[in-house]
Amino acid sequence: MISKIVLNFLILIVLSVAVSASGVAWAVEKQDLSSATTKTKQLASEDAVKSQALKIVPEKMTAVEARTMNDILPPGFRDDDDDSSLPYLLTPMQLRKFGIEPGVQEIKKLDRAIMRQRERLSPVLKVRIQAIITANSDGSDAGTITPEQISLLVDQANRVWWSSGIEFLFDPAKDVKRMNNTLLHLRNPLEEFEQNKTNPNWDPDQIDASPGHNARNYVGYETRGKAVVFFAKSFGFKWDETSNEWFMKSAGGFSGHDLEYVFMPNGMPEKNLLAHELGHYLHLPHPFVSEIGDDPILTVADAAKAIKDWVQNQGHAPKQGPLVFDGDNRVRYPGSVVDIKDTPPDPDGQIFNNTFGAGAKCMEAHDMVEVPVAYDNGKEVTYELKPDRLNIMSYYKGCHNLGTHGVSDGQIAAARNALINGNRMHLLTPAIERRDIMRKKAVN
Repeated sequence: MISKIVLNFLILIVLSVAVSASGVAWAVEKQDLSSATTKTKQLASEDAVKSQALKIVPEKMTAVEARTMNDILPPGFRDDDDDSSLPYLLTPMQLRKFGIEPGVQEIKKLDRAIMRQRERLSPVLKVRIQAIITANSDGSDAGTITPEQISLLVDQANRVWWSSGIEFLFDPAKDVKRMNNTLLHLRNPLEEFEQNKTNPNWDPDQIDASPGHNARNYVGYETRGKAVVFFAKSFGFKWDETSNEWFMKSAGGFSGHDLEYVFMPNGMPEKNLLAHELGHYLHLPHPFVSEIGDDPILTVADAAKAIKDWVQNQGHAPKQGPLVFDGDNRVRYPGSVVDIKDTPPDPDGQIFNNTFGAGAKCMEAHDMVEVPVAYDNGKEVTYELKPDRLNIMSYYKGCHNLGTHGVSDGQIAAARNALINGNRMHLLTPAIERRDIMRKKAVN
């Protein structure tokens, strides 16, 4: 086992040689594979010298590994095949003995071509899922999803996120709880709905759902070291013109960078939904903009109007016209917590269906739509909108026939940064608070 630890730290040092010393950004320039091969040989030569430092294994770490590792590692890291999480469990002194400067050493500007050769980003960041299946406080309306079905969703999430080096762990026998609590269970409170069932002027968007949010946030915050996923009652409200009353309609999941949990429907959903919502939990927004203000983008004419307003009235250059549909770019949303540059502008799928026919958004033959825009100065520009329909954060996540969905380089960088430097750090480092205990165990 000690040799595995040495090997993993050796790999970490090799990676650190390939990094830029500037900041924590992961933006990278593409290189060809021949350059990567040369770089790999160079790193191997340099490593022959640097590996000398690894021959001196810290005595305390030896004791920790040999005698108490199973007691020390949190459940998400107990994996006999991968010790890549160990750097997060070491003290600054131990890291320096391996020639690694503590701080943000894990997030580096890696050579993209070398990462392509590896096929998966390293070190692998492991996130254990805590599933909570809810019911009302009296036990009624309990979720129907099974632990085995949750396993299928997690497996699919791992397929989607493979290249990111983020791995979701889930044991259906140990990582499922059932909680009977109406606040946790209901996506929206029902009191206002019952009081306004026949009121056409009622606005369900004004419902105060904060009590449920706060309750779920509390459970999520208290469950340190795990990503909490509630399988609960997901619904919204819709007015029925025939019966002249509001009714409950089913809804999907949600999460966000500022929530301590992921919310999922309480039955088996579309297979990519959990992978999508985990992206939101790891700070990723949608890459699309499906409506501008209150106006949905349904047709080419709608898209042309939005682009024209973006350029003429909001002061953007004509070449930036499509960015009006770039939902994860700070040019579009200056206040965004992330800035994803490598996902293309996306007006969502309805424009494809309305242009080419029902279901076109999932057809291989219809991956691009042309949008001609006539500006008031007489200039005419035809824009090509070609969204990435295999991006898990898009609303093409149900287009399974197109292939396995995934994440872009920029999305990977943002998600890993959320885990290493952001508010999801507790998912990787719950044992840091126990370092004193670790050292005592190693000495005794």
